[in-house]
Amino acid sequence: MIAQPDDVSNILDAVQSNLPAANFTEHEAQIARCFAAKTLGEIIAELELDGSDWAQAQIDEITKKSPRSCAVALRQLEYGAKLTDFTDVMRMEYRIASRIIFEPDFAEGVRAFMLDKDNAPVWTSIKMDDDLFADLPRLEEWSPLERTS
Repeated sequence: MIAQPDDVSNILDAVQSNLPAANFTEHEAQIARCFAAKTLGEIIAELELDGSDWAQAQIDEITKKSPRSCAVALRQLEYGAKLTDFTDVMRMEYRIASRIIFEPDFAEGVRAFMLDKDNAPVWTSIKMDDDLFADLPRLEEWSPLERTS
């Protein structure tokens, strides 16, 4: 049975009242300062200037990731902030996902973290371009499902 609207409200109220404080709140000022930079290199430079253990932990985590994927994520945040329609956001996400899975770094990440589990990827792509964000052919674009009653 699907929950009724009142049931959903009660469930959400119960869960929300038991949530712990977010673990990032003590670092909000550092996050705002360091991650306000526009590029991955600038973010890492800001974190290095910060010099705290927290900042070093962020550098360590970021540098494990594919540089191109990090650049793509930054571009997604930039573009996504300008989108006001859920459908447009989903189109952007689908365009990226449908292309990035064919890139060498995607396969390398799967190999390093899931298959061999050596956690030692060798990334090849560092440049950021707009190819992943470009429109797909009309029949390949994401679109919401049509509701049928």
